[in-house]
Amino acid sequence: MRKLPRLSLDIDLVYVRSYRKEDIVEDRERVEEKLSDIFQYFGYDVERVRHYALDQYLLTQV
Repeated sequence: MRKLPRLSLDIDLVYVRSYRKEDIVEDRERVEEKLSDIFQYFGYDVERVRHYALDQYLLTQV
């Protein structure tokens, strides 16, 4: 395994589709699923940490 420098990336998303909690929860789950699929496709092991409205994805290349 090569020693690569740590990369930190901050992405802010603005949600505008609906104000109904049911829609928001459903859409959030769909986004989380798609992000995990993308990370795994590119060969990353994913650890997700949630702090209320903040989600962190800690990626390790496998």
